[in-house]
Amino acid sequence: MTNLNNIREGMQVFGADNQPYGTVEAVNANEIVVNGQRIPAQMVSRYEQNRVFLAGNATGGSAQQNAGEIRVPVAEEQLNVSKREVSGGAVNVHKTVTQEQVNVPIELHREEAHIEKVDTKDRPLRAGEDAFKEESFQIPLRAEEAVVNKEAIVTGEVVVNKTQETERRNVGDTVRRERVEVDQGATAGSAAQQTTNYNATPTTTGTERTYESNAGYATSSQTGTMGRGQIREGLTVVSSDDDNIGRVKEVSNNEILVDRKMQRDIYVPMSAVQNISGDQVMLNVPTDQIDAMGWRNPQL
Repeated sequence: MTNLNNIREGMQVFGADNQPYGTVEAVNANEIVVNGQRIPAQMVSRYEQNRVFLAGNATGGSAQQNAGEIRVPVAEEQLNVSKREVSGGAVNVHKTVTQEQVNVPIELHREEAHIEKVDTKDRPLRAGEDAFKEESFQIPLRAEEAVVNKEAIVTGEVVVNKTQETERRNVGDTVRRERVEVDQGATAGSAAQQTTNYNATPTTTGTERTYESNAGYATSSQTGTMGRGQIREGLTVVSSDDDNIGRVKEVSNNEILVDRKMQRDIYVPMSAVQNISGDQVMLNVPTDQIDAMGWRNPQL
């Protein structure tokens, strides 16, 4: 037997074929409750993170029969959207090198020799002065030259800042939903089946068909005409005790088809419509007696 201690409410449940089955609604000692159905612990094969996997015929594609009742689970897919971090692109910053000719002014000094012959008064030779001797003299001259030296300096900076922006998107995909269609038996001995599946028996008077429900409701094709033209697809259907039953899926002369979440669709006679208020179709039937009303006869 699988330990149910680590299973908690809200975990997703999948069948043996890995198809979504529903959500854990309650965890008891030896069973879990999914979509109103009690599943024993031995039907739980394993659990991983927030997912519970079932085994055997407890998946949403098979019917179970216990103690005289037949339960047909109806499953639908839910769209779960999560987030993950991916690359959003990049910003490339390039540095290039260019060359240009730069002229810098500078003052340079140099020495120049100026030769001048000066006449003097006659005088005798001094000691150390040689006469009548050929010789040459070299007088050094100094000058400045420009020395070029290059140095790299920082003249500015390019600053790149990253900011986080939030964008809201609608993520859509196609999900599947199961719908159970119950066909009333056409054989003479199918009265018990009609009562089990529909809880109603159709009777015919002339061209008018009347549904007499086991719950005591009498519905006729001539009743409920007060707001028939105002009923359209998409309106919300509300019971007399203010419970949301579902939404209008189809509209015909005598009835409306109500799409119920996680339950089979149901045909509601026009006579069960109390009034239409805004986008709501108000019924005169309480929630616990919705399934006991007359269902559409396939011959209508």
